[in-house]
Amino acid sequence: MSSILLSLEKVSSRRWDRVVLQDLSWSFQKGESWAVIGPNGAGKSTLVGLILDQIPYFQGSILRSGLKSGLKGIVKVSFEVQQKIIAHEARKERYEAFSGIEEHLLTVSDLLKAESAFKEETDFKQEAQNLIQESGLETLLNRPAQKLSNGEMRKTLLVQALLQNPELLILDEPFEGLDQDSLQSFSSLISLVIQKGTPLILITHRFNELVPEISHILCLKNGKLFAQGKREAMLKIAHNGSLYGADLKLTSFLEKVDATSQNRNSNLNSTQTGKSWAPMELGNRPCFR
Repeated sequence: MSSILLSLEKVSSRRWDRVVLQDLSWSFQKGESWAVIGPNGAGKSTLVGLILDQIPYFQGSILRSGLKSGLKGIVKVSFEVQQKIIAHEARKERYEAFSGIEEHLLTVSDLLKAESAFKEETDFKQEAQNLIQESGLETLLNRPAQKLSNGEMRKTLLVQALLQNPELLILDEPFEGLDQDSLQSFSSLISLVIQKGTPLILITHRFNELVPEISHILCLKNGKLFAQGKREAMLKIAHNGSLYGADLKLTSFLEKVDATSQNRNSNLNSTQTGKSWAPMELGNRPCFR
């Protein structure tokens, strides 16, 4: 089996008559964890669609030779999935109110069982129990999905994805809509997932959402490759601020990150001992360095 899980070679994709991703070459190898970063319209969603074979491309090649199950081995968690579940459950509740016919509302337990890759009940129970404990969902199993907070629902969807035994996990803007406490807790869970060896791609447009375990960064801008490589090198390149433009003052932001980098090891050690780790504060948002 190849050490390369996924590779794109000179891939271009268009939407109608507009090229939305142009001449992208990139590979994901075993042992790596990647973040894909860029402003809105950079091509991040297009890249995810290409990886999942949901969007066509007119040039280049995409290989998934390192994934034993091919496309079936790729699992995506996104904010849109949460919105769809909540909307579906709200419709059931309204129907029940008007019809008088009792509808079963999905609980956390239902969601976890729905997509499990474990065929044997005993295997499912053991793996689910481990993940539920690690994610702090023990007290929420019987709670209806629509009664969950954003942070609780995001944890539930992540555990549901992990129960599918993904060979590659894609988290698409996982921190969107989370308050600071939920963001910190969910970040710790993502760190744990990477530490346990699950290959992961984190899609975001904020550098301050990078958990310490992200080893590589792919930067996109205007549908083209801006830069790619190891984390530290990419953060240094980002000092010039040209990925987002001068308005975001990215140089100043990263200088603050560098000034407090000594906290990184203590944060990571706290995560590894099973305790939540506190993010460094930059303004009103946490930064994970």
